[in-house]
Amino acid sequence: QNRHFKMGFIAQACYVAAQTGVFSFLINFVTDHDMHPRFDVKYAPYFLSLGFLLFMIGRISGSALMKYFKPARMLALYALMICILLPVVAIEFGWVSLIALYAVFFFMSLMFPTIFALAIKSLGKNTKEGSSYLVMAVAGGAIFPPLMGLVADTYGMRIGFLVPIPLFAFILYYAVNGYHVKA
Repeated sequence: QNRHFKMGFIAQACYVAAQTGVFSFLINFVTDHDMHPRFDVKYAPYFLSLGFLLFMIGRISGSALMKYFKPARMLALYALMICILLPVVAIEFGWVSLIALYAVFFFMSLMFPTIFALAIKSLGKNTKEGSSYLVMAVAGGAIFPPLMGLVADTYGMRIGFLVPIPLFAFILYYAVNGYHVKA
């Protein structure tokens, strides 16, 4: 009965699916033999740690910025930035692509809690039940990485980073239009 909640559930599933794919494939990206720059596998955990550090910085700074900007607008801006950055990752611009991938980590940071809050808004007595459904949306993370992996194995690691774009585009749609509570 709550369109904004149903859309929020889909957005949350899309986010977790895309996030899991991006997180899972960072190490493969920086160690892939076809990539430039390419790094040795022994350094890969440091690259992932840097990504998580940027994610944490994004979460903290994004939370602070929400005092001044509407959460839905920030979610839209962050989703749009990711939709712009992922093709830069896929084009293989060397260091620019690597930096763009790290920027994706930063911009993903506030999506889960923001989608969650927008989706449960105005659920009233159904808030607890709605919250449990939103937590179950993390199942999207189990479905998506194999698809991203299939594309990466077939067409190359960098092309695999194009696969999450439709998911982030849906989050952008949700942030612009889908989150509105309709009577």
